[in-house]
Amino acid sequence: MTKKLILLSLCASTSLFAQSELAELKSLLAKQIRTTQALQKRVAQLEKKQATQSAKEAKTESIPTTQEAVTFSQQSFLPDIALILDGSAVGRSVDNSTYESYYIPGFSEYD
Repeated sequence: MTKKLILLSLCASTSLFAQSELAELKSLLAKQIRTTQALQKRVAQLEKKQATQSAKEAKTESIPTTQEAVTFSQQSFLPDIALILDGSAVGRSVDNSTYESYYIPGFSEYD
């Protein structure tokens, strides 16, 4: 009997939670719909504004204007190429055959 009562109370509480979640989801959906509609109106306004600006620019382009100043661009004169030189020089007072016999213990395979 107690098992049935516990099971029945669990089912009832689950349905109550489901109803509250459903109401919350519905309100969230309604809010998102309102936001989407507001954004669509804003996009339409911006498209209309852009169309009027482009029409105004088309009218002003037909009128000759003063020549624009041309500036110097350093990148057009410098290629994207690099040359790196790496060298070394050695001066010893010992012959190469004698120098080859020198070694550091523990760092060389020479025995």
